[in-house]
Amino acid sequence: MEQIKGAEPLKNLRHEEFCHEYLKTLSAQEAGKATGYKNRQNAWDVLQRDDVDRKSVV
Repeated sequence: MEQIKGAEPLKNLRHEEFCHEYLKTLSAQEAGKATGYKNRQNAWDVLQRDDVDRKSVV
């Protein structure tokens, strides 16, 4: 079975988990807390990554 483009998991498991949490909450801050980022800026930086941005498009 062919995988849908963009559905393949990210190479960084923590970023993959961040995407899942972000799609649940639509909040980078909440997704960051749930995945262990210590502050809001770190979560925002992850969200701005191209691979994470493409995966978390709502």
